[in-house]
Amino acid sequence: MKKLLDLLLDGNIGAREQPLLRSAMFEMGLLHRTVRRNSRPLVELLSRYVPERIANELSLEYASLVGSEGSPLFRPDAVGPAGLTPLHVAAGPDGSEDVLNALTNDPGQVILLL
Repeated sequence: MKKLLDLLLDGNIGAREQPLLRSAMFEMGLLHRTVRRNSRPLVELLSRYVPERIANELSLEYASLVGSEGSPLFRPDAVGPAGLTPLHVAAGPDGSEDVLNALTNDPGQVILLL
């Protein structure tokens, strides 16, 4: 997964097309889907993912999405489909305590107000 995300963000994929990082990353709800599938290892990877290199065409959009350099791209407080965050999705079903723990480990230092 990390390799695929790196390829997407370094400009090797879709170089001729209009770069649409927001739609590629957030409209498909990758972190939301991973939480729904109850995959702690993948949730941990995504919540800590910081790309090694960003294509010039995507750098401004990336900076506007993450706020500061070195911040993870996928955040547990990111609003997704139906206005829900990954934390909302993880808090719902029984048996998702591991995923909820992975999200609240807070690698991006997100302040959670519950």
